[in-house]
This record gives sequence, structure tokens and C-alpha cells, in this order.
Amino acid sequence: GAGSREAGGGWAGGAAYAGRLVEIERGNHGGLGVEPEVFETCCRVVRTVFREILGAEWTGEMDAAWRRVLARFPHALT
Repeated sequence: GAGSREAGGGWAGGAAYAGRLVEIERGNHGGLGVEPEVFETCCRVVRTVFREILGAEWTGEMDAAWRRVLARFPHALT
């Protein structure tokens, strides 16, 4: 639905906003004791879930936006 599209690709038009949001949330979660590896891995899982939910509606623009955000995550668990 539209809500999924916005959440899955809402960062596509605002890379600066996405970067700031990720950094803020990384700090918020860190303050709660969430290790960077866990936070970063969770973000990768969220991307995967959005991609699966959207299926054919997942666009190259969405993928590129998520790749830019996830490139900030050197600690993600694999």
C-alpha cells in the first residue's frame, strides 16, 4: 500500500534527511544499550522486509536510497 511505499522509499528524495535520521536513531538506540552491530543489522532487515513487501513496486531509486543509508553501517552483523 501507499504507507509501505512511503516507508520503503521515502528516503529516496531526501538523502540528507535520511542520514541525519539514521544518526539520531543510532544515538537514541545506543542510549538504550543497543549495540551498533544490532542497530545496523536491524536496519538492513527493515530494508529487506520493505523490498519483499513492495515486490514489483520496489524501484531502483528506493534501492539506491537504501544503499546510500546502509553504506554508513560498517558494523552490521552478517
